[in-house]
Amino acid sequence: MVQREDRVHRIGQKSNVTIFRLITQGTIDEYVLKVLHKKQKMSEEMLDNKEQIKKVKISKHDIKKILEIE
Repeated sequence: MVQREDRVHRIGQKSNVTIFRLITQGTIDEYVLKVLHKKQKMSEEMLDNKEQIKKVKISKHDIKKILEIE
C-alpha cells in the first residue's frame, strides 16, 4: 500500500494522486490484505508499548540468530 504511494512520488509526480485499491471478496488478494493488516496492527501495538519493549531482554546473539547473521 505505502509502496505504491512512494513509487508514484519517486517517479517525479508533484500533483495530488488518488490510489484505488480494488480487492475482490474471496480471493488470495483479500487474504493477503487481511494478513498484512493483522501484521501491521501487531507491530504498531508492539512498538507503541514502550513498557513492554523494556521488559523484553534480547541480546546481540539473539538478533543475529533471528537475522541469520554469522
